[in-house]
Amino acid sequence: MLRFFILLGSFVLVIQSCVSVQVDKIDSADGFDWETLKRDLIVMTPLLDLRGDVTRPPGYDVDVLPFSQKQSIAFAEIFKQQFFKLRKDIRVFGAGGAFESIAKIPNLEEISRKVLAKEKLSLSEQRLLNRARQDKRFIFFFNFVEERLHFEYSLEEPVDANGLYVEKNYDAKRTMVLKLALWDTKDAKTVFISEKVLEPIIRNKILVRTGLSPLAVKGGRGQYDSAREPDVYDRMGGENLENELRFHKGRFPTAFPGREPDFTGSFDDFVLALPIKKSEQNLIEYEYFTFHRPELTLRNSELGSGAMSTGFLGTSSIIYNRFRLGLGVEFGGAADSVKHDGKDYEISKFCFCLTTDLEWELTDYIRVLTGSYLGAGNFGIAEKKDEQIFEDTSEGKSETSDGFWYAAPRVRFVFGNKEGFQFGLGAYKQFHAGLVEPQITQNKPGSWGAEISLMATFRGF
Repeated sequence: MLRFFILLGSFVLVIQSCVSVQVDKIDSADGFDWETLKRDLIVMTPLLDLRGDVTRPPGYDVDVLPFSQKQSIAFAEIFKQQFFKLRKDIRVFGAGGAFESIAKIPNLEEISRKVLAKEKLSLSEQRLLNRARQDKRFIFFFNFVEERLHFEYSLEEPVDANGLYVEKNYDAKRTMVLKLALWDTKDAKTVFISEKVLEPIIRNKILVRTGLSPLAVKGGRGQYDSAREPDVYDRMGGENLENELRFHKGRFPTAFPGREPDFTGSFDDFVLALPIKKSEQNLIEYEYFTFHRPELTLRNSELGSGAMSTGFLGTSSIIYNRFRLGLGVEFGGAADSVKHDGKDYEISKFCFCLTTDLEWELTDYIRVLTGSYLGAGNFGIAEKKDEQIFEDTSEGKSETSDGFWYAAPRVRFVFGNKEGFQFGLGAYKQFHAGLVEPQITQNKPGSWGAEISLMATFRGF
C-alpha cells in the first residue's frame, strides 16, 4: 500500500512537470528577452490571411474558404483572452483604439509579409504603424500562412503474429501553418517569430487478409474474421498513394477534419512560447497544478455505541483549476472501549487515504468540495485487562488487527480567502470493506460522520 502512494505521488509530480506546451519553430533576435517585453505594451493585428493558393483535392473548395473579417477580428480577442489567462506578466491588446486603427491599415497583409521575412519597412509603412499603435511599443502580426488538404496512405505489415492480415491506413489530413511575428517599433525590426504546424487527421483503418489460411498457422485467429478479403488490386501489391487513390478511392474518408478545435487550441502554445522569466513560468505551471493545501482535520463518527474520533493529516493540490487531488493519513481511536463476549477492547484506526474532490467557488470566501476519501488501513484491537493497583498490566494485553478497504463520499464547505488560512466543515458517509474480526463487525463503524478542518492554501513553492 505504501508503494501505491509513492507511485501516486510520482504521478502527481509528472503531471506538474508536463503541462508546458510548445511551438514548432522559434526565431528570436539576439538580446530579446522577457525583461524587454515586461516593460512595454503589445497590440495585435487581426488574423491575417497570407495563405496564397491552397492545395486541395477537386470538390473541396468550400473547406478552405478564407475566414470572414468578423472571424479574423474575433480570433484576436480570443488570443488576448488566452494571454490574459496564462500570462500575467505581459499586457496584450486585441481590441480597443490601437487595435482598430491597425486593423484599418489597407496594406497590412503586405506589411506582415515583410515583418515575417525580416525585411526593413519603408518609412511610409513605419509611419502608418506608428500613428495607429498609440504609444504601444510592440505589434503582434498574427498570420495564417499555409493550408493544405491532402490524402495519405500507409501500410503496416504484419499487425498480427501469424501474418493473417495487414492494416491499411487511409487518411484525410488538413495541414495548417500559423506564424506570430513581434515587431519592435523602437528599433523598427522583427525581434521574435514563432511557428506552429497543425495537422488534424481523419483515418480509416482497414484490415485486409493476406491470403494465408488460419488453418495453416498455430494460435488464435485474432481479427481475421472481421478483416476483408483482398481484391484484385490488393493482390497486385506495389501499394502507394497514387495507386490507392486510383483503385481504392472509396476507402479514403469522404470529409477532411475541420480547422477547429486545433486552430484556436494552438493559441496557448504561442502565448507560452514567448520569452518568460523562470518565476513567472512557475506561476503559469501552477495555473494547472496549484493552490496547494496542507490540512489537519478532526473527524468524528460512531463505533458500536460509542464515538470514534480520528485525525486526518494530509495535503492536496488543484489540477486544471477544478480537480483537487490529495494524500494523507487518518489515525485515532474509539473514545470508549467496546465490548465483545464480556471483554473490553481498545480500538485504534490507521488508514492511508487518497482524496479526490471537485472544488466549486461559491463566493470569494466560500468554496464547496464534493468528493471522496479512498484508501486502505486497519483497526488495532487491544484487550483491556482488569487494572490492579500497583500492578503493571501492559503485558496482559492481547492485540490483533483487522484490515479494510475504505471509501467515504463527502461534502465539505471551506471558509476563508482563496489563499491563506481557512477552516472547513463537512459531513461524510463511510464504508469499510473486508472486516472480519468480531470485535469490529459486531460493533461496526457508523455510516455517517462529521469533520472540522484547519488548513492553509498557497500558490507555488
